[in-house]
Amino acid sequence: MNGSRRSLWTAGLVLLLAGTAVAQIPRASSRRAAGPVRADGAIGDWTGTATIRDAKSGVEFSFQNDGDRLWVLAVVKDAKALESLESTGLTVLAGPAGRKKPVRGVLFLVRALPPESYIYWRESQGRLLSEDDKRAIRGGGPREDTFAFAVGARGSVHGPLRRQRDAEPPGFGFSGGPEGAVYEFEIPLASPDLVPGGLGVRDGESVRLAFEWGGAARKVLGTKAARETPPAEQGGLFGVATPAQEFLNSLDSLSRPRLETRRFSFAVELTLADAR
Repeated sequence: MNGSRRSLWTAGLVLLLAGTAVAQIPRASSRRAAGPVRADGAIGDWTGTATIRDAKSGVEFSFQNDGDRLWVLAVVKDAKALESLESTGLTVLAGPAGRKKPVRGVLFLVRALPPESYIYWRESQGRLLSEDDKRAIRGGGPREDTFAFAVGARGSVHGPLRRQRDAEPPGFGFSGGPEGAVYEFEIPLASPDLVPGGLGVRDGESVRLAFEWGGAARKVLGTKAARETPPAEQGGLFGVATPAQEFLNSLDSLSRPRLETRRFSFAVELTLADAR
């Protein structure tokens, strides 16, 4: 085989292998949401929605979207997969369909907070708590809450993401039951440059999604680069910490990574429903 034929054969083999790798990524379609889906860990909004199963973890995924947001349902039944997800949280990365591995997205994480930090976080997210609510929270010890962090192109992590006047950040809810743990994730379709954690895709388009969880837990909550304090609350008066600073400080002692768990990953080429 001469040099030119060998080069052509090699190039053809590379293209064949690349095409095979792309073909191995499963494809799925998102259902058009009849109305906003409440990401609360309940499956009532998902009746009749098609599912796609990750063979390694056994996690079953379903998708819905409107013109502004994508909702992802993940039902986790395998004990090892659930242990990994609870330890590290779930990272959802997005990128153009048919391209290399996505590198930008959002990390969803559950962590327990001391009562005062829990109250601050709830109110900073727009929830009004009565004095009776606060007394009950203070008397109940640490409480779990949900957090979303924007993951940048170089692996940077920014958050926890807060509500904005003109945009809602990613969010999620979860619940447990005899059929396994149920997670509902809500992700903006807007560009991450406009809404941190956004997918940067329009309804009707296709996007490659990669779900990753397990392995060594990141120290995201205790990393200075991951913190964001509203400008109006930076500083403090006469050395007294502001509520925002107290909240961020409280996360340090709660962000120790657990023992390394089994690592899972799952990618899918998803076509969003045209919501128009």
